[in-house]
Amino acid sequence: MLIIHGENQIGSREYFLELRTQKPGDILDGDQLVLNDLQSKLSASSLFGESQTIYVENLFTRRPSNDKKAIIEFLESANPANLVIWEHKAITTKAENKNFEMPKYLFAFWNKPTLKNFHLALQVAAVEQIFAGLITGAHKRQDKKTLKEYLDIDYKNKTSALPYDLKAALEFWLIKTHN
Repeated sequence: MLIIHGENQIGSREYFLELRTQKPGDILDGDQLVLNDLQSKLSASSLFGESQTIYVENLFTRRPSNDKKAIIEFLESANPANLVIWEHKAITTKAENKNFEMPKYLFAFWNKPTLKNFHLALQVAAVEQIFAGLITGAHKRQDKKTLKEYLDIDYKNKTSALPYDLKAALEFWLIKTHN
């Protein structure tokens, strides 16, 4: 069993999708999953006698329930090798797992937005993820002036009112406000 999780949703999701491409299998929704369905999928084999990989999304982060508790108890005791679980956020687990943390360059940029830090952040994340982090930070600080500037950039980007892409818009904004 492998659990893929972490605050870097984009990185963890890409890794999960890459595994699914390399080794196709059934995909189950962790929010709706019941123990009997999981057990039958895990015990099924292909025409060639091989066990099929089962992929489950968002099992551990679903709402508490008796089904969830029973599934987790089963997984802790059985530890099926043909199961891959993806979680949209970081979780605590003793099982084999791959935690995708947010790259340090992102935090460096979000804490000190400079052109240099922006270009370093672009090496490890998509411009949309970087922009979302800026918006979140301004929202947490309740910085209405900066939020208005971000809203303006976002609106113009989404309505094609900018003559350039989001990356260039953020570069211009950084030059204008942080130099």
